[in-house]
Amino acid sequence: MRSSIVNGIAFALLINAAAAQENPCLSWEDMIGEESISSIAIGGPGSNAGIVVSFIYINPPDLGECVVGDDTYERLNENVLQENIHGFWVGASGQYASVFKAKDYYLVQADTRLSLATEPAPAAPTLILGAPDSRAQYMVFFEGELNFEDPVTIFFQRGDATYSTEYWLDEKYVR
Repeated sequence: MRSSIVNGIAFALLINAAAAQENPCLSWEDMIGEESISSIAIGGPGSNAGIVVSFIYINPPDLGECVVGDDTYERLNENVLQENIHGFWVGASGQYASVFKAKDYYLVQADTRLSLATEPAPAAPTLILGAPDSRAQYMVFFEGELNFEDPVTIFFQRGDATYSTEYWLDEKYVR
């Protein structure tokens, strides 16, 4: 009996190891840890965040495929993503996320401001394990040259208020 339990555990470990090799995608927490996800918390009543807006750069296949899936990434890569067109998945969660609109973004790097290249497009829910339940998800695309050896600052304007966060891309995704 004991050997069948040990064999069963070993078999389960082999299946989990094989599944991990087939799915090289990081979890939400791991992506936050490597700074592939940046977020802006926009205040709500009291000390609660009314909206948390998260950003993930999707141009590198290792990130894009994990965020939107292989088929969607392939279509974006063929039709939209180019050398100077940069795509971000944007997700909003929190109490007021349903009123979130993704049209008020721009990026700044050094002295260069990149505005939206096209209107934001609704995105299917992200495939990242452990991602928060984002009530609004969009793909936003910026046109211009970016150098990910330096940070990019993402700005979001809502009425008279401007919110920002720095985005660093892990060197393993820079090609």
